[in-house]
Amino acid sequence: MNPRPSTWQRSIDFFRRLTGLSARPRERTERTVGQSVCFSLKRDDEQIGFARVLTDDGCYAIVVDVVIDAQFQRRGLGRWLLSTISSHPRFSGMVLILWTTDQVDFYKACALAHEEEFQVMRRAPDWMKTA
Repeated sequence: MNPRPSTWQRSIDFFRRLTGLSARPRERTERTVGQSVCFSLKRDDEQIGFARVLTDDGCYAIVVDVVIDAQFQRRGLGRWLLSTISSHPRFSGMVLILWTTDQVDFYKACALAHEEEFQVMRRAPDWMKTA
């Protein structure tokens, strides 16, 4: 008999499935999530949303993932999750930065300003590169 997966395991599985990071080694995802400030959104015992924040606990809080299961989108849950993060006492007085590759209009509607003057430089590992 297989025991029911832990909340941690289910959160990791949910995150990997909805962010398309299933190509990333599971151990790396576990380490990534484990070193982030995470927010889970659940309906009963079912996870329907997830967000994670990176922070230096002094100046910056960087929201790097906000995901809502497709069947629960367009109900204000993503906006509520971002509001919860923005008002969290741990991030009070800090610059909140959102790191995204899509959904820019949604984030603008959540009172986050699109900063055109900032540039992002990166070096992507092979598993992130597309053919």
